Order: sequence, then structure tokens, then C-alpha cells
Amino acid sequence: MPAELRERFAAEVMRHLTEVRRTVETNCDYVGDRFAEEARRIHYGETDPRGIYGEATDKEAEELKEEGVTFGRIPWLPRTNS
Repeated sequence: MPAELRERFAAEVMRHLTEVRRTVETNCDYVGDRFAEEARRIHYGETDPRGIYGEATDKEAEELKEEGVTFGRIPWLPRTNS
């Protein structure tokens, strides 16, 4: 793949990931490192369903998957001032 095409593709991917971050931050509750705990509470009906985001270790993510908790992992780009 030519370098110019790679650069355009990378820029487009970054643009989409930035938009995903903006959408998640606007529409979901940040729960920090309590993500796995909150995801379980929602999954098991212990709290009202809502969109959440935060951090989970690989082990926590695997355990959530084994329990049938629906979630996604996305690359979280740092904010830029541009």
C-alpha cells in the first residue's frame, strides 16, 4: 500500500475513533475502574440499564465475557487540542 494511502487511511481511522470517544462521553456514564462491577449490576438487573464506560483489566473483561455480559472494548485515543 502506498505511503500516502496508508496515511489517509490512518487519519480516517483516527477521525472515527475520536468521534466514537465523543459520542460515548456524551451519552454514557463514566464509572472508572468500577466498570466490571457496574456492568455486572446492570446485567443482573441490580440497577437500571444505562450506557457506561470505564476501565477493565484483561482478566475482568474475560470474566464478564464468560458471564455473558455484553460489552465492547475500543481503543481510547487521548484528547488533542487540534
